[in-house]
Amino acid sequence: MQKKALFAKARTKFNSVKHAKYDNKVIHDFDYKDYKAAIDNDIINKYSIGTITIPSVGIKEPILEGVSNQKLSVGVVTVKPNQKPGQGNYALAGHNQLNNGKLLFGNLAYVKPGNQIIISTKEGTFKYQVTQIDKRLSAAHGEIIDDNQGEGIVTLYTCNNQTNNDRIFVRARLLE
Repeated sequence: MQKKALFAKARTKFNSVKHAKYDNKVIHDFDYKDYKAAIDNDIINKYSIGTITIPSVGIKEPILEGVSNQKLSVGVVTVKPNQKPGQGNYALAGHNQLNNGKLLFGNLAYVKPGNQIIISTKEGTFKYQVTQIDKRLSAAHGEIIDDNQGEGIVTLYTCNNQTNNDRIFVRARLLE
């Protein structure tokens, strides 16, 4: 079954995942073996808790609870336990896959200030407006996901394929 069909099936229900893991140290570059394993293991249906849409750059991906290579191969992941959109710093990570910019966070580099980000979960639909972008953020800046960064924000990040050590970072504020 293709990812698109799996994603459409998963969108109809958002799970409450209780056993997600959050070890960022196990993450490696995108690997098609992880993708195949994710499809075989029905990862989208097991861990989908919502969707992220950035209409201006064509991003529409499932949000999966917890961090793993399989999850990152088919969607974007929550990077902290017990996150809720609209509260604190809702942080999401994704692979930057460059299949004409149409996979995962491949188009995140094209987001501009003022663009809208839409997060849909069982808690509802949350609309954010992009306020900050950094395409050369050092990977050492792990504090970007901390809740002390602000209230009612979403933080998105991915690797920068142009520079191996930098991250593309996008921050947006909740629209009221």
